[in-house]
Amino acid sequence: MYEELYIIDNGQRFKVDLSMPSGITLNFASNIFGDLSKITCSRTYTFRLPMTANNRRILNNADDIRCISSKIRRRLKAEYMQNGIPLFSNANLYIDSTETCFNAVMTWGVIDGFQALKDNDISIRELPLEAKPIFGPCNAKIGDYKNTLNYVQPLYNAGLPYISEGGNKNIYNTYSFFPLPAIPVYRLIELINTQFGTKFNLGKAYVYGEEADTHDIIKMGVIPAINVSDEEEKEIASLLMGFVNGQSINGIGNVIVSPTNAFGTVDANFLRVNKNDAGSVISITNISKSALEIDADSQFCANFMWRPDRYDWDVTLNESAGSSPKLSFFIDTNEVAGIEGKYGVSSSGILCWVFDFSQKNGKDRLTFTLPSGATVFMAFTCGLNRFSVSGILENSYTRLYSTYSIDSIKWNETESEAGSMPMDLMSNLPDISCLTLMKSLFFMMGAFPTINNANEIIPVFYTDIRGKLLAGNSLDWSSKITSEYATLPSKTTYSVNGFGQNNYYIMKNDNVDSDADEDETDVYESGIGIIRVQNEVIEKNKTIIQLPFYAPYIKNKKDPKRQTGDTMKFWYVENDEVKTKEAKPCFGMIKPFIQYSSPGTPTGIIWMGMEVWNDFPRINNDSSYSYLSKIMENPVIISENLRLNEHDLRILDYSTPVYLSKYCAFFAIVTITRDSKGICKCELLKLPEEE
Repeated sequence: MYEELYIIDNGQRFKVDLSMPSGITLNFASNIFGDLSKITCSRTYTFRLPMTANNRRILNNADDIRCISSKIRRRLKAEYMQNGIPLFSNANLYIDSTETCFNAVMTWGVIDGFQALKDNDISIRELPLEAKPIFGPCNAKIGDYKNTLNYVQPLYNAGLPYISEGGNKNIYNTYSFFPLPAIPVYRLIELINTQFGTKFNLGKAYVYGEEADTHDIIKMGVIPAINVSDEEEKEIASLLMGFVNGQSINGIGNVIVSPTNAFGTVDANFLRVNKNDAGSVISITNISKSALEIDADSQFCANFMWRPDRYDWDVTLNESAGSSPKLSFFIDTNEVAGIEGKYGVSSSGILCWVFDFSQKNGKDRLTFTLPSGATVFMAFTCGLNRFSVSGILENSYTRLYSTYSIDSIKWNETESEAGSMPMDLMSNLPDISCLTLMKSLFFMMGAFPTINNANEIIPVFYTDIRGKLLAGNSLDWSSKITSEYATLPSKTTYSVNGFGQNNYYIMKNDNVDSDADEDETDVYESGIGIIRVQNEVIEKNKTIIQLPFYAPYIKNKKDPKRQTGDTMKFWYVENDEVKTKEAKPCFGMIKPFIQYSSPGTPTGIIWMGMEVWNDFPRINNDSSYSYLSKIMENPVIISENLRLNEHDLRILDYSTPVYLSKYCAFFAIVTITRDSKGICKCELLKLPEEE
């Protein structure tokens, strides 16, 4: 057998010298029945690379402690070939140690696709996406749903009722308990692939109503936010207010206005500009349903005139006048914020009065509350006789920022009067790592990860094994067995590594060792699924996976008669006061939510609804897990030596059953260990007989 090993570094391919024989033993391992939480990889046992001049050069003198080698303490990309046939590409090779040779190990398979996540894992909160949904009334229809959207805003009850079972939003005295927005899981996978350069392909882009060969978890799955930021600052106006032209409002003169040809910008969701007959902006009105907490930021330089009692003419106002001018914000005739000018020098060197409330200059902004429907304007004031503005020399844009908090939502008002607020989506998502999410998705789908020809990580379902068996799409390895037809397997075992008698698939709120709830007040549905193995001599209980998501929230023990909505606890009542709290993470499934005008009479409106995923208790009703359960009920694993050639190993597909006529049975591949002589020790799990 002729073997070749190449190291790829910086785009160059270097052939490594091998011992004769190489001593490379290949261990192909399947993830089908392994511990997915560890993502089993295929690997070699440690093998020796001779210390030739060529190998020392390629490995950058890794054996010489006087040198700092760039080829140790890192994974090197490698290719391995037997008899001119590449068995796998994109392998990882690393130098374990050095003796009289280089001791090396090689890995390949699924681990390569997860490696970037394992090495540089981050929270899904840190993925690069700017998304600013409005937390407020939700009116999304199911036809609006796409799994490629940055966020969706489904209708559901997040602890207190927002929408009735009949899809109505107008039947409660209080119904402004708005649900939290969510991000489609497909969009998160796109962001993960972009961030890490991975190739997770768990399904296709989907628009509601289309036919798509994609699992519902990927089509309809979303991860809701768990909170609304305590404070979120948003610029809602940028106004060029640089003139005083004799305008007065409510008896207050020296009103600051904009030029007639331009004024800047305002957010029309919150503010309306008001203009005079000449077209200048003179004031702004809060048109939102909530009071706005305003931070004003700007700088003005101006000169003024006044008339002392002893004069018959106006003079320039300076420090000797004994009174300073003031720039103020007024609502009606009430001053709500203001700043006294300081006599100084403008940026162009002119003596003037400076009004600086700009944060970029290290000054405090002016703050005030602008009630819903109220109008605010700016004016210069001073208590001196015949006070007037002779000119505004310099001014920056007057920028108005509003800081929102959940407290601005009026929960005891109808939703049209309750108000709304922008929020940052990503920082309010659950703090779940990208790697944890990707592993969880495979378990939730009832699938195991493998790599396709495009080097993408794709899900393969246990039913795929059965489907290939029934379709006759199997590998007949009967002629490759090295033992006599009448001999027994070299070894037979009756359990699968990693599985116990009772194998638990559970949600975050579940504890298989105790009936006690994690939270003594809040009750969540049980999310326990069990796959059983008939073997009394193995570990009794085994937790296969605990997801980072909670099952539906169903009861508040302190308020047991109040409806919760069966999703998450964000809104709640305590001492007759409505409050919010950070919700426990959950996994949502988008669904149609039909509105009815009366029982059985649909209105034609179908909302975008959401329910919380909790399918593990029905694990044996899932076709993929049902077949796994059937396999695991009475497992038998045999060990046989087979002569598998390079072509057999190159096209190895763990989801394809293997037939051995010696046993008149079909098997699934667990592991294949190929020694340097080409003999493969195969561990094969017997598949259930089909009737």
